[in-house]
Amino acid sequence: MSKPHFELTSSRLNLFLLFFAIGFSALLFQTILFRECLVIMHGNELVLGTIFGIWLFGTGLGALAGARARVPGRYLPYFILAPALLPFLIVPALRLSRVFLSSPPGEYLSFPTFSLLLLFTTLPFTMAVGFIFPQGARALPAASPSARVIGWIYASEALGSLGAGIGFTFILLHFFDPLTLLGINLLLCFSIHSFLLPLRPRYFVPGALILLLAVSFLPRLNLRLEQTGFHGQVPAARYLGSRDTPYAHLALASTREQTILYQNGEPALSFPEREENAKKAGYILTQHPHPENMLLIENGTGGLIRALLESPLEKLDYLQPDREAYDFLYPYLAPEDQLALRDARLRCHFTDGRDYLRRTSERYDLIFLNISNPANASLNRFFTREFFALARERLAPGGVLGIFLSASENYWSGESFRFFDSTYRSLERIFPEIVVSPGDPAYIFAGSATRTVSADPEILGGRLSRLDPAPAGLLPAEFYTLFPPDRTREFQSRLGKTRGPENLDSRPATYLQNLILWDRFSDSHLSPLIRFFQGRGIFYLFLVPALLLGLFLLPRTRRKPHPAPAAIFLLGFALMGISVFWLYLFQNLIGTLYRMIGLLNALFMLGLFLGAAIVSLRLGDHGRTSFLLLILLPVTAGIALALPLIPSLVSGPLAALPLPAVKALILGGVLLTGMGGGAIFPLAADFYLQDQEIPEPGKTGGLLDAADLFGAALGGFLCGPFLLPVLGMSRSSLILAGLLVLAAFLVLSRRLNLGTSK
Repeated sequence: MSKPHFELTSSRLNLFLLFFAIGFSALLFQTILFRECLVIMHGNELVLGTIFGIWLFGTGLGALAGARARVPGRYLPYFILAPALLPFLIVPALRLSRVFLSSPPGEYLSFPTFSLLLLFTTLPFTMAVGFIFPQGARALPAASPSARVIGWIYASEALGSLGAGIGFTFILLHFFDPLTLLGINLLLCFSIHSFLLPLRPRYFVPGALILLLAVSFLPRLNLRLEQTGFHGQVPAARYLGSRDTPYAHLALASTREQTILYQNGEPALSFPEREENAKKAGYILTQHPHPENMLLIENGTGGLIRALLESPLEKLDYLQPDREAYDFLYPYLAPEDQLALRDARLRCHFTDGRDYLRRTSERYDLIFLNISNPANASLNRFFTREFFALARERLAPGGVLGIFLSASENYWSGESFRFFDSTYRSLERIFPEIVVSPGDPAYIFAGSATRTVSADPEILGGRLSRLDPAPAGLLPAEFYTLFPPDRTREFQSRLGKTRGPENLDSRPATYLQNLILWDRFSDSHLSPLIRFFQGRGIFYLFLVPALLLGLFLLPRTRRKPHPAPAAIFLLGFALMGISVFWLYLFQNLIGTLYRMIGLLNALFMLGLFLGAAIVSLRLGDHGRTSFLLLILLPVTAGIALALPLIPSLVSGPLAALPLPAVKALILGGVLLTGMGGGAIFPLAADFYLQDQEIPEPGKTGGLLDAADLFGAALGGFLCGPFLLPVLGMSRSSLILAGLLVLAAFLVLSRRLNLGTSK
């Protein structure tokens, strides 16, 4: 009986299918991983860089190991099965992580705990993906130039990632849960494995039937894991159901008194709260002398709509970006709340809040944001100076904007106060008059004209008496509780006096304050690192590259290292930083990152494929290779420098662009960034191989892949959690561009040394 045999050297198709499957499995699981981690960490996008960093660190370790080890070609098809099977262990471990970590309900996981959890759960998967790349680089050395083989493999893997990203975002996500998606991927990989390493029908058919049967049970297992993980975090509540929408993972639970909506693991809305909503409606309506029309922006559908419509408002526009969340909640609302949603004075708009304000011609007496604290980019985009300027343009003369922030009264000091103050400072630049209540929650009302908003309980009580009917249960005396005169004056006198930055689209100051508060409440011990970057520590990012540049500018010696790995390390760092900033911009300007993250990653991979494929066809001339590197590295630096300009362009000269055009602008930028990185990698491989007396494509591919991945891992660790919130996009982009320019100087130094050595 002959043994199944597989030789990559016999077919480019085999090589393509192998790495297409690896790329498909990797990006599909990576997208699911991002979404699971956002739920674990309550939707905080700061962890995206950490996820990227840990993912790429493990892949880099695998690439280094693969560069040193040699696996016979007949065993390579088995590597397809590892990335397809391992997620079935990792996803349940993540879902149940808060149970076995005994994390108290509602508390944040510390960054170190989260990082270690992610590292240990994903390391086998990422190392397996990284290990096979250099093995494939050895596959066709006789059939093609070595650098072209590396570029071909790079492009094949990127194309598989593109297929997963597009399929996940536009097709699979609408029909299947995460575990079922992983089961479908396993079937695909098993089929490719069987094609590459032919199995006898008696093995293939039973194996396929067993997998199909297993996939049919995965939806039930997914639901069971969802319920177990939820009850471990919220043991006192009864689980009602969950749904993934373009904006978040939603879960609904009930207690004896209330129904609670959890958005990415964080309580976002509870109902019914008739008394609290009646008070809130009264607080809002009395900030305007004669409110007639109002815009309410919120992320859920609770009882505030009913409370507002019980007043003499003539028109209420309700803006909810997530139609799927509205449909999910509607059956659980009280009958009177459902009736309020059919009131003739109510108009529902299911669209992005910022895009609606840019396009509407309506002018409102009141605009109120009934949303949670700006603890992540999807919420922070409604608390920036750019949004406040947009809201003021849509207020009628004498109109009022209202928001509220939650925090214990004991925390209105230190970092908590600066968290609050960054929002106040942004409002202060736009509105001439602001009043703030000093309690919990703290209401902030900003008037577009003076003598509209008020913190005087007598004035507010008089306005309440003119509301007919007035909100049920709200008495004029309660305004003394909301605005106690002495405490209100003392609290408001402190606001706007700090030296902290405003909260901007390009520099989310609340991110930094939220990171510091997260550090305090979760016991993450990140304060020394934050202070390091707030001080002179940022200059150390340039110290090592500068020393490398000095080393490579010295006259050439026999043992002098080649600069290509160092240049690729800097490229990986910068590309990861640019990618994290693109994700932030997409969330900040569009708001649907939760669903679209697969497409964004896929477009980056498409860019890698296009760049690597185009360049791989024209490799071979040493002078042209280094010349192209000297062009592409500064061009990629230009992309980094352009990133901070996008928010101001979208809110300024490009304000008339429809939302799909803004989305296309960002998606195009992601694609262009990927093309730059994809083109540079095979060029660097060719630059490195042409200096070797005996080219070793496997070792070279593994070394450069590891340098790229380790650089990207460090970029992910630093850019998302630290550089963006501490320095903002402008200064961070300068750093990324500077690192790419240094990489170009490394290439130039080698080119000059080669010229002088002849």
